[in-house]
Amino acid sequence: MSKTQVALFLGGDTHRSPTLGFGWGREGHEVVALIAGQNMSPAALKRARAILGGASLEQVANWADEYQHDHRETGPWHYIDIPLSDSKIDMAHDCPNRQCVTAHTEHFLSVLKDPNAAPATKAEALKFVIHFVGDLHQPLHDEDDGDKGGNDRHLARCSAWRPTFYPPSKDSEAPPAML
Repeated sequence: MSKTQVALFLGGDTHRSPTLGFGWGREGHEVVALIAGQNMSPAALKRARAILGGASLEQVANWADEYQHDHRETGPWHYIDIPLSDSKIDMAHDCPNRQCVTAHTEHFLSVLKDPNAAPATKAEALKFVIHFVGDLHQPLHDEDDGDKGGNDRHLARCSAWRPTFYPPSKDSEAPPAML
């Protein structure tokens, strides 16, 4: 694995923080990208910015969620449903038809390595990889509790007066008090 890949995967190791138990949202994805950028070599960061047309990692970190609004078929690409009781991944079961974050991260990394890939294709691939690294580090996006990576989970916030229930939402729509 290259230094860039290691930085992207390890740089987003924010899942250990108890205050980030729910989805990151835009800010969380930007933080993961900032951490990754700080752990990349200057040459790797310069190359990434060149692929992104001068944009920073954090500027494109939420692009895949925005893209998903008009491309619903990419929804399953943002999570993998590994049963809570399993200690290892069974790709045939956990990632049917390779429609999960792990398979698509691998795919987009291969696009980035392809010397014949068009610049626009590489830019799109890098945007997906940057975002998916954040998704991979969200606890609810990589385990199966029957909730599509946490996307079907109802959140409840209790107050002294009454509980408030939030319908299933994308991680970028979670109420700030829940983050």
